[in-house]
Amino acid sequence: MMGSFSTSKPARRGTSFAVASLLLPVLLGAFGTTVYGQCPPAPGDANCNGNADVGDIGPFTLALTDPTAYAAQHPDCDIEDLDLNADEVVNGADISAFVVLLTSPVALPTLTYLTQDRLVEGLVRAFDDNSDITVTDDDTAPDFGPFINSVNLFQDSATSGGYADAFQSSHLCARAIQARGDIVVEAIVATNGFSGRAACYAASDFMASFQLAQSSMVRLTGFVQALDTDVFVNAYLTGPEGTVYQAEAEESQISINFETVMDPGVYTLTVECSGEVFNLTPGTFDGRNGEYYLLLELIGS
Repeated sequence: MMGSFSTSKPARRGTSFAVASLLLPVLLGAFGTTVYGQCPPAPGDANCNGNADVGDIGPFTLALTDPTAYAAQHPDCDIEDLDLNADEVVNGADISAFVVLLTSPVALPTLTYLTQDRLVEGLVRAFDDNSDITVTDDDTAPDFGPFINSVNLFQDSATSGGYADAFQSSHLCARAIQARGDIVVEAIVATNGFSGRAACYAASDFMASFQLAQSSMVRLTGFVQALDTDVFVNAYLTGPEGTVYQAEAEESQISINFETVMDPGVYTLTVECSGEVFNLTPGTFDGRNGEYYLLLELIGS
């Protein structure tokens, strides 16, 4: 990939609003850190099997008494996710919330996925008076599972050449949606190629439609970036009443940090990321790029 982005974790999240209950901070946003490429853990899931149950008692105890041993025995887990009272520390003060989670489980709001359309695609056309060469490639997510794919195309003729690259990594989790992608298109015409031309196109598009069965506090964070002309990176969250949130980047970068309560109903998160370049000027290089990262989380009910 020619695009680049940080894979570091977002800053830790605290509770969304003050509550008196011991358990509510856990349910209203104290889910610990979210690692890109993984679904957010269930509160109290100390062995990282996707559920909080009696099987977590041993690992939870080990995390409190010997964090180093816990990290060694559970390398895919993050001990910070066991900060169940959201005080930024994992210690004995989290025991009461852990006990409540096991003895009085509360159903967390979840996303029920209905449809999805996730794809990466590219096209490169390099042509002159003697040749016209076009290459295309695309890849589409077949189901609701993780989608991590890219297309990388290069083609040239006697006087011109082009490059198209599109990438996407997206995950549809029970309480979160993660989508990250970028596109790069480049076109080159040789100095002696007065009849040379190159045209390139790339797209990394994301769409997931889901249903909420109950009112939920939702947080949407991330960014969309399109710093060049002829590149468009747009993000939309729509619902029963129309547009909930939108960010449209054209020669700009937009940071996203949005929270709202969404009523029961069907919602759709969409990202359109595409760019194209057409070059016919001898001895020149022309390039475009766009990038996005979105994290939608259910942080409470």
